[in-house]
Amino acid sequence: MLAAAGEIEGAEAMTIDRDEDSIEYPYRPRPGVMLIACLAFAACAVWLGWVAYTNDRGLILNGIFEFETGGATIFYWSIAGLSALMAILGFARTLIGLFSNQHLQISRSQLSAPQSMFSASNTVIPFSSITGVQLQTVRSQRFLRIQHQKGKLTIAAINLPDATAFDTICARIAAFHAPR
Repeated sequence: MLAAAGEIEGAEAMTIDRDEDSIEYPYRPRPGVMLIACLAFAACAVWLGWVAYTNDRGLILNGIFEFETGGATIFYWSIAGLSALMAILGFARTLIGLFSNQHLQISRSQLSAPQSMFSASNTVIPFSSITGVQLQTVRSQRFLRIQHQKGKLTIAAINLPDATAFDTICARIAAFHAPR
């Protein structure tokens, strides 16, 4: 359910001047966090690949799924492949975090942010086209989902420099888009 833009939870904690100049933040993955995740998935891929390569027995998962030796080997290779894919994606996000110049900018009348981590340019959303916003928390990760006339945009707090930057963005959007 989308809330009215002026009703973002936590946004009232900050007073924003509607005439204040624009603000800009880097918007990219944190390379250290991404590298740790990348290494963890790579380690899982190597270990599961070894388990698959040396497998000589079946597998029973929670008493629900039963695999013979061949099926268990395929299962292990599948999970190893998925782990390797996650490691590759993590490596790509690490490079984006190191070399990207992506940024998020809020001016007096619009928000400009990348549509995704792989976007070459920013999506510009005039505040007048915002139809609703929603602040979501998923396993302690905060997201601001912005619904606008041409679609939607999600801003992930983890891609900003710190929690204060995310709170400032929420407050700015609430202040600029709130009913006058």
